[in-house]
Amino acid sequence: MNDRARQLEAKKMAERIQQDHQKAEHYLLWYHKEYKAYQEARKIFVTRGRYGCAGRDPTGDAAERGIFFDMKSEAFSWLRAVDLMEQELPNEKYLFLTLRREAELQKSNGFSRGRHGWMLRVQRKLAEVIGKDHPNYWPGERTLRSWWKDMVIRTADIQTRLQKK
Repeated sequence: MNDRARQLEAKKMAERIQQDHQKAEHYLLWYHKEYKAYQEARKIFVTRGRYGCAGRDPTGDAAERGIFFDMKSEAFSWLRAVDLMEQELPNEKYLFLTLRREAELQKSNGFSRGRHGWMLRVQRKLAEVIGKDHPNYWPGERTLRSWWKDMVIRTADIQTRLQKK
């Protein structure tokens, strides 16, 4: 393989990694909305189909369709990756993720602008909640950005491994 081909391959790989991180960020922020949409789509897929066929178990058929839907659904693996990542978070980081999601919901009112419009809102709420036990607590911007980046990368890594199974 020549240098040009290797550079193209590296560029494509970097783009795929970036896309995975963007999807991870989306699923981390909009987990509840995506989970609800996934459940509705799964329910529709599972409930449609053959009914009343002699010799067929409708419950078994529905279970098979559910498994098939999960295997083909991209959302399933991303939602599962978010679930697994959340389970390993310490309380402080889980609170951060919850506040980050709330800030993203509030962002649509036009108040928060810019790349990190969520930062001050999350810092203030985090300091308010954790400050009850630890006076003078104020999380730094770099710390919160690092936490967010770690969560995004970890979620993308988990999802990649889930797809390989």
